[in-house]
Formats: sequence, structure tokens, C-alpha cells
Amino acid sequence: MIERIGSGSMGVVHAALHLDLGRRVALKVLQGDSMSAAAQSRFRAEARALAQLSHENLVRIYDYGVCRDGRPFYAMELLAGESLDRLLERIGRLPVDVAVRHALSACRALEAAHRAGVVHRDVKPANLFVTESGVLKVLDFGVAKADSEPEPAAPRDMVALIGTPEYMAPEQASGIADERADVYGVASVLYELVTGTRPFRAEGALALLAEKATRVPERASVRAPDANVPKALDRLLERALDPSPEARPSMRAFAEALEALVERAPRRRRTSQRLAVSAALVTLAVALGVGAKSSFVEHSTASARVASSKPAVRERDAVHATGVRPEMLAEPAVDPAPVAEAPREPDDARDGSRSEALGEHAEVADRSAPSTRPARAVAPEIGAALARAEGLERAGKRLRALSLLRRTAKKHPRNSEVLAALCDALARDKSWGEALRVARRRAEIDPSPTARLMLARMERAVGNHGRALELVREVAAAEDAPAAAGELLRALDASRLALR
Repeated sequence: MIERIGSGSMGVVHAALHLDLGRRVALKVLQGDSMSAAAQSRFRAEARALAQLSHENLVRIYDYGVCRDGRPFYAMELLAGESLDRLLERIGRLPVDVAVRHALSACRALEAAHRAGVVHRDVKPANLFVTESGVLKVLDFGVAKADSEPEPAAPRDMVALIGTPEYMAPEQASGIADERADVYGVASVLYELVTGTRPFRAEGALALLAEKATRVPERASVRAPDANVPKALDRLLERALDPSPEARPSMRAFAEALEALVERAPRRRRTSQRLAVSAALVTLAVALGVGAKSSFVEHSTASARVASSKPAVRERDAVHATGVRPEMLAEPAVDPAPVAEAPREPDDARDGSRSEALGEHAEVADRSAPSTRPARAVAPEIGAALARAEGLERAGKRLRALSLLRRTAKKHPRNSEVLAALCDALARDKSWGEALRVARRRAEIDPSPTARLMLARMERAVGNHGRALELVREVAAAEDAPAAAGELLRALDASRLALR
């Protein structure tokens, strides 16, 4: 062991050197005063939960064992950075765009845990760690619970507090916790990240839980009026912090709504910048008192007025500046009806609430029919679009390239080459959910090994390692299997670390 670096819900964490592996690790050891059989079982369950999960936003487990004095330990990835609670202590609150991205990363990690049947139950800033490279990691599954694991009954006159009262869902006080409790936890953290304050304030844990059980907090935009919280985020937080679990979105639907906010952010920034420039020009003209001020001021004022009051012009300008189409970003005044999606795999189908209650955030589905023009007329158009997207990407105009590929895929939804380019662009943007859907559409129309390997990589990226492994094994079993299949198969097998 090198030094003590912290403690979790059940153990002490040290920086250490793993002699056999020759690498620095974080070594979590069960605390000496928590050596009951139940505590040891829970500690081992935490290690197993982490070992069975593989996701970029979760820590990796390297080893498990028992110290000479009988205390169990496990070695995991050693992280450099700081937890969100320390970050909040330093800067008070985060910019909305940064906070939403961190919350989205937490959702993706927890969604992977939920697919494996594990509920975290203690999501809070101290358990969300931002590495020096900016990647968020979900830590400390010490009070996590498997779906199949019975909850120990609490005495009638006691409240079963499993979690942290400031962030836990109100139903957890009764020993009830499913994935919607984790949704509540992420929403509580996100609220604090954008406002600098926790959603609820009360004297004592019981009073706090009573507040949570009866109402939602005031809107984040009201709590922090100078934080520029979008209306869409206000509405989303209200739903995710609803006292009733049934009224909250699923983790997947919550993540998709956050992803929509991330995609909408560049447009908000550019529109604000244009309005600011127009206003500055008007102010400058008036201050100078130029003889020709009437024409100059009228032109500048008209520009500002048009940008702020005519939706068609505003949308055209936004598309030109950002490359993002209006139908992907506009906030409807009312919730649209659910949009049909491409067929899904059975394990995704069990989350039937994907499109529930989040109509205003729902992704605009591909409703265009395949092109009926001859292939010789379509091919040059597709080639030109792909070449232009590649040029935009090289020029650093990633969002415009992505928007162009989305439009091309909507126009030619059954072209494998277009879908492959769109999937690659989405993966570079780390929009894993949409990338997976595009890869699935491509695999439906293109049975080639290349298409199935792309789907396997996307399944792996979102944590569906079982499905990814199944796809790669099918491809690798063929006589003409590409070399990439073997490489991906080895990588997947290496990531399936099992504790024995």
C-alpha cells in the first residue's frame, strides 16, 4: 500500500502497487469494524457487481482476495481527478452544458448496471468522479442491490435508510428501490450541479424525506435565475424528481432527454452570440451618432428583430451556423405523439417506458420512405454527401458534418454506406444510444460481417457485452471471417472478468 486516498460506504480505499500486475491500483479493503458475515457478503457483492459490468463510465476491477487478517479486498482502476462534491466545493456550480453531460454519463453507466440487474441506490456527488481527461465514473456500489436479492425487513418502528437522505428517492425510506430510485438520485445531483444547492432543505433526515414524499422542488430556473437553465431541463427535472416512482421516466428515457439537451446546446450558444453581436452593433451606431445612423440602425435593429421573432429565419440561420436541423432541436409547445421506432432487441424491449412521458425530448424518427430513383442517379449524390461530410469533419465542423449525415440517412435510409458513416460520426460524438440504433438499422438491411461487427462495437459501447459477444462469435465462426472479428472477440473475452 502507498497511501490512504478515501473511504466508501463499506471500506477504506488506498493507492497501492499490484506486484503481480505491475501497476498502480486503488485497493478497497473492508473496514475492521464491519467484519460481520453480512458485511463481508455485501462487500463481495459489490465487487461482483462491478466485475460483471463493463462500461467506460464505471471503474474496472482487476483482482479480489482476502488479507492475512481475514479482511476481504478488491483492486480496481486508480483514478486521477476529483469527485463532483469536491468540484462543487471549489466552484459552487457548473455551467448547464457541462452539468448535463456529466449527468448523461452517469445515466449511461447506471443503465448498464440496471441491464445487469443492479440498482446503485446511493447516487450522489461524492460517488461521481471526474477524471483528469474529463470522463465521469460512477463509484461505490457498496449499497447496491441486485434485482434478485431480497431486501432485509426493517423493524416496524424504524425507517430503513439505505442511501444518502439528501439525494435518495423518498420510497427508499420504505426499503423500496428500483431503477427509478437511481433516476431520482441522478436528477438530484443534476439539480445541485446547475443551481449550486440541493433540491430540498429541511432540518433532519425525517423532515427532509417528508418534504420529498409530498412535492417536487421549485424549478431550477427559479432557484438559480442567473444560471440560464433551459425550460426543457426544468420540465425534465420536475418529472425525474416526482415523489411517485411511476411518474418518473425510465433511466433510458432520462438519458435520451439529456442527450437531446446536449445536442441542443450549440444552437443556444450560437443564437445568443448572434443576438449579442446585433445588439452591440445597434448600441455602437447610436453611440457614434453617425449621420447615416438611420439606415445603419434600422438595418441592425431589423436583423436583431428578425433573429428573435421570425422562427423560419431563426431556424435557417441556426442550421447554417451549426449544421443542426430544427426538427431535432426545437422545443414543441405541446408533447407530440410517440414516434414509431425501428424494431429493437428483446432486452431493450423490456424497458417499455423508453418513449413514456418525455414527448418533448423524443428523438425525431426516420419517417422517410426509401428513395425510388435508379441506383445510378442516387450513387453520385450519396458519394458527394459523404465526401462533403468528411471535409466538414476535417475542418473541425463536426456538428455540421453530423447533421449532413443525418439528412442523408433520412433521405436514403436503406443505404448501408450512409448508415455506416453516420454510425461512425455518432460514435466519435459519443452519442452511443443513437449510434446503436443506426447500427441496428444497418444490420437489418446489410447482413455482411462488417455491418454486424459495427453493431457489436456499438452494443459493447453501451454495455450490452453479452449481445456484442454473441454477434462477434457468429461472425468469427464463418470461414471468411475478417481479422477484426478475432481482435474484437479477444477484447470482449478479456473484459469479461469473473470472480471465482
